Amino acid sequence: MATISLQNEDRGNLIISVLTPDSIGQMEVIAESYTSLRNIHFAVRGYGPERRAFGVCLRDRWDNLTDTIYQELIPWEEHELDKANFREVVLETDIRLNAWGFSMAHIWNNEYGWGLNDMCHSEDFPAYPVWFTFDLGVTA
Repeated sequence: MATISLQNEDRGNLIISVLTPDSIGQMEVIAESYTSLRNIHFAVRGYGPERRAFGVCLRDRWDNLTDTIYQELIPWEEHELDKANFREVVLETDIRLNAWGFSMAHIWNNEYGWGLNDMCHSEDFPAYPVWFTFDLGVTA
């Protein structure tokens, strides 16, 4: 994983493009983020912990484009955890995510779409912030 972080003081609508070499060494766009957030943070995943070049450039809604900044990085190594080990934990201050027949376990069951088997939902809550807890089943 390699992360991109930058400040967007004016909260302008930006497109952040991340590039890296393809199989024949040509730089290609591998990720884009469209945002107007003031504090921008996002990650590109799928690269092993080997040194490789990355480039980042910004574009606005009028197609004004910055120079591309290049840097060689070693992405962080990532491993997907075994979701069979995940389990819901409810602490005293947690919000429950089982309203209307939904279940917290549905957020890690690899089903994507719209229905009772692919999401969780809370009931109404009095105020922000809210949080929930689950156990990964391993130290990670």
